[in-house]
Amino acid sequence: MANLSHRLRELNVHALGKSRLLLSLVLLASFILLLPNKVNASDEMLSDVDITAENTQVGFVASEIPSSSRTVKVIDYLDGLSQSTIMALAQDQQHNLWVGTQNGLNRISGNEVTQYGYGTHGGQTLSGGLINALQVDRNNRLWIASTKGLDEFDLSNNVLAPSSLIATWPEQYSRDIRALLVVGEQVLFATRERLIIANINTHKIDAHIDFAKYGVTLRFPHLVSAAGKVYLGSDEGVYRLNLASTSLTKLSSTDGLIIRSMVYGKGKLWLGTRHHGLKALNLTDESSVEQVIEGVNIYRLSLFNDELLIDLHNQFLSLNLSERQLKKLHLTAFNRNYVSSLNIFSSLQLSSEQYLLGSGTGILALSDSSRYMERIPQVEEEGFENIDAVQALELNSGASTSTTDFLVLDSEAIYRLNIETQQKHRLYSAKPNQTFIRMLQHQGKTYVASQGLGFLELSEQFELLRQSDVAVTIYDMKVIAGKLWLATPDGIYLVDLETFEHDLIASTASRRFFSLNQFGDIVVATSFRDGTWVFSAQDESPKQQYIASKPAMVLESFQANDGQIWLMTAEDGMYSLNTPSRSNSQYSVKPFALNDQFPSRTIVCMAQDKQQRLWMATLDGLVMSAPGSQQLVHFGQIKGLSNSDFNQKACGRIGDQLYFSGYNTIDLVDADNLQVQGAKTIAPQQVQLLSADKQINTVLSKQTQKVAENPIYRFVVTLNTDKLMQNMTYRYRLKGYQSQWLISRSNEFVFTNLPVGDYQLELYAYNDAGDTSEVSRYPLKVTALWYKSYYAYAAYFIISIAIFIWIVLLKLRAAKLKYQLKEQEAKQLTQLNEQLEQLVNERTAVLEQKTLDAEQANQDKTAFIATASHDIRHPLNSAKLLLEANQNDEVGQTAFFKRMQESIGSLSRLIESILDLSKVESAHFKPFVRSFETQNLLNDLIVELSPVAAKYQVNLECSAWHNLNVESDSLLIERVLLNVVINAIEVSKPGQTVSLAAKQLNDMCVVEITDQGAGIPASIKSQLFEPFVTHNKASGTGLGLTIVNKINHVLNLGLAVNSSSKGTKMSFSLPLARQVAHAEPSTNIGEVWVLDDHQESADSLATVLGKWQLEYRIFYDHHSLISALEQTTPDWLLLDFHLQNTDSARVLAENGRLFEPVNIIVMSAEASVRSILPYPFLLKPIKPNKLKRLLLSPKRV
Repeated sequence: MANLSHRLRELNVHALGKSRLLLSLVLLASFILLLPNKVNASDEMLSDVDITAENTQVGFVASEIPSSSRTVKVIDYLDGLSQSTIMALAQDQQHNLWVGTQNGLNRISGNEVTQYGYGTHGGQTLSGGLINALQVDRNNRLWIASTKGLDEFDLSNNVLAPSSLIATWPEQYSRDIRALLVVGEQVLFATRERLIIANINTHKIDAHIDFAKYGVTLRFPHLVSAAGKVYLGSDEGVYRLNLASTSLTKLSSTDGLIIRSMVYGKGKLWLGTRHHGLKALNLTDESSVEQVIEGVNIYRLSLFNDELLIDLHNQFLSLNLSERQLKKLHLTAFNRNYVSSLNIFSSLQLSSEQYLLGSGTGILALSDSSRYMERIPQVEEEGFENIDAVQALELNSGASTSTTDFLVLDSEAIYRLNIETQQKHRLYSAKPNQTFIRMLQHQGKTYVASQGLGFLELSEQFELLRQSDVAVTIYDMKVIAGKLWLATPDGIYLVDLETFEHDLIASTASRRFFSLNQFGDIVVATSFRDGTWVFSAQDESPKQQYIASKPAMVLESFQANDGQIWLMTAEDGMYSLNTPSRSNSQYSVKPFALNDQFPSRTIVCMAQDKQQRLWMATLDGLVMSAPGSQQLVHFGQIKGLSNSDFNQKACGRIGDQLYFSGYNTIDLVDADNLQVQGAKTIAPQQVQLLSADKQINTVLSKQTQKVAENPIYRFVVTLNTDKLMQNMTYRYRLKGYQSQWLISRSNEFVFTNLPVGDYQLELYAYNDAGDTSEVSRYPLKVTALWYKSYYAYAAYFIISIAIFIWIVLLKLRAAKLKYQLKEQEAKQLTQLNEQLEQLVNERTAVLEQKTLDAEQANQDKTAFIATASHDIRHPLNSAKLLLEANQNDEVGQTAFFKRMQESIGSLSRLIESILDLSKVESAHFKPFVRSFETQNLLNDLIVELSPVAAKYQVNLECSAWHNLNVESDSLLIERVLLNVVINAIEVSKPGQTVSLAAKQLNDMCVVEITDQGAGIPASIKSQLFEPFVTHNKASGTGLGLTIVNKINHVLNLGLAVNSSSKGTKMSFSLPLARQVAHAEPSTNIGEVWVLDDHQESADSLATVLGKWQLEYRIFYDHHSLISALEQTTPDWLLLDFHLQNTDSARVLAENGRLFEPVNIIVMSAEASVRSILPYPFLLKPIKPNKLKRLLLSPKRV
């Protein structure tokens, strides 16, 4: 084996050494051959994903997961959409595409885009601008779910109006519709609190399902129709919805999973979870869940034919469901120079070859076949490379003299970035389970908030010092009055920066707070659901001074230079927060007078320049408001801004400039000259005010001079016009390559991989006012270079084939040696595996047999106890009743009967102790808790134990409060009292007293048993309740107190023992039941019938009844009893439960009418019968005094 390995290494070194020159030639030839072709992304590897797959002997390893590239077409606000964050997609019956954004609804019909905003648009009105979901039903009605309600668009009649389904909701019901699903004739829509099921034909709500009833927590509910069923994804797992019974059933196999996304395909429900990766739920067996990908947070799943697209927020994966092949997916746009921030919010499959993804940067159109994209231009991304979604931006506190040195936080790391040089340096990286959200610098330290994991404290050198134990998602944090304030979905926390101890402001619990800011002596906290809260910044324990519930969805607050505080909302524009003053003693909130002029009413950030002008970043561009002006100025993409969608918390003022961040960009605005600079922006010479001509002139400039040597041709349009505030549209074509005119709203046109030939670019532009430019033409000639001639290609091909054949021969020889080495290793592994498998099988068989033996022994024990309980008690019952019946006044016989009674009583208690011990130790035992009177129980006990006390010459006393009703198992309490009192009698000396007492203490009944014995020795106190432990007793098994202790644990009696040399007191407590009026006992028992198929027991009972001079009849089978009841009825019926071939429950059920006028007492040797029939119960062996008390009790009928 060693020799073979050595030969293999020698061969590989020899082959590599001799072929190094030839390999270099092959690589050079391959590079030249690939020059005209599209350059693919490098094969990057995933480092934080583990994969397991079905039907594979070896699981995928992280380093084995390759990357692939996909070309997409981007449709965004440049194409006429109202906004580029696509929240929902739907297609109607006329094949129109409906697009829901964070700034209204859009319809794409052919090349025409129609916008429907929040407000009025030609008489069409939306309830809210932030669209959460879209669905089209069979009646061609579009259902629109937004954060402010539900709208219906009758597409056949072109009528848009708020839905009447929620018009009558109570005010406290949330209108934030988060999920929407049409199933047949029903539409389902969900808020965080409830699910509503309505009929689309009758337009009525069929049912409400309150999630609180099921304990369901829903931050982002998901509704999916799969295999004829409807499933609901929640923060605790998956629920199945039963539409018929309008109920939810939790799938236990998904317990504990936080569901982020669900899709149905290949007969399975694919679950994207937080912390638990990708799982597959088998819908034929809902208890079966397969782990597909572990260790990642999944934000969105999308299914395209056989391909599952997985959004990890910072990575994008593609999983082939048939072959279980996973790849990292890199998307490149052919009609835009960026595809930034792969945040996927929605998806829609138009056909088997066309698929749409709604992302944070527009609609991404994918195709199953990329053939039609082969000759479409492709350009590199702009923006900061490797920076994904700027989360926070601050001036670097360590750069005291520079105003261009920033700290940039994205979801994965902290960077130091110089805006002028665009040089960046990574300072700290997140761990695989961390997603950064916010950043704060304080006294040389940096605090970073992570999603769901609290925050980190970093040193000046950006080394981790501490991590908080506040395991929540932190949306904002500020240092106020020496404490760190945290805005979280669970409320506002105050953290001591020295100890990291934290407290929750109680009044803010469960409120979803989004931002915090200190303005002088007050702290303004904004909530995404609960409006604006104002606290005092100086209080040690802050309490809210003011709460404004409307507007509800407030994103941020800002204080202008004049002291005015502004509130920025998610859908209602800006509001002013007015603080108390001399003229106004209260807080108040008022809407901004120019709210209607905002292009989007979602205001995410504000800044103020030297001229006191307010700059607002919205979801549809940058807006400026000058003091005293009644007109807002809107700056869009045409002014050079890198992105019209801005991130919150990332804007401000640096000297004379304002800064705003996009997804992976930062724009600097020179407020004085209204110029935009920054990382991703149009160069200054491309946007100029050269003249005031009404005619638009276009000037073309190309990026490269050596056309033939570069396969990429970029043309940039420069405008000479005064119409800059108007949107420009360009129409162009490259003659010789395409004949149709193309339309674009971007001023850059890129072509790649053009064949050899002569071309001419033709272009003209026009604006919204109808001004049109002349057609500009630019000639382009593409020629072939010498190293790209056909002869060169032929030579490259021949050389490559020769080298390839030679390398293959060397590889074959090496493979043969490697195969022999692996074959020997495989044989050894097979032998070891067989030995190990045989050993495991032997040990498993032994263990299984022992387990079966133990289970069989337990079953035999249970069966024996049940049989013994029934068979032993019947003879004892007969003996006790006969002794009771045959006593007389003759002195000799009385002494004899007393001794017989004592012996049978001792035997009965011994047997009862053994049976009770087995019963309470049983795993299936459950006590029978009902209300009963303590006085009757204690009186029966005194009667039963008086002979025992007399035998030991001990006085037995009882004092009980009248009419105390308690709730417990009366038979088990009787067993406790019997064992404790008998134990007290046996350890007492002649003449001493054992007393019983029952008294009320608050809502409990306290029972005490006290003796005057010598007390419990210290040596056996710790063993008092162990089996077979006795002291100072001539007889006894030592099981009495063991049974008492076990019953104490079953009934939670709180048993207490106090012992001294003067005696011992045991006490326990019973809960009081509802007290009822005490009824006087009856004086006339009447006629008594007995049904018992055990003749000895029945005859013994008849003897006792005869001694009491009662009228009675005995029946040995139920048929004769039924015949007698059809003729007449008794006053009382003593009914044995277990009868031959039947039981009393069945007899009563089959002949209920005959038993209605009869007072019934059930008898049985098994205590479990009490829970079957609702009648008074006597346990065999029957105690005559108990029987007589029941017969004298008031009759029920």
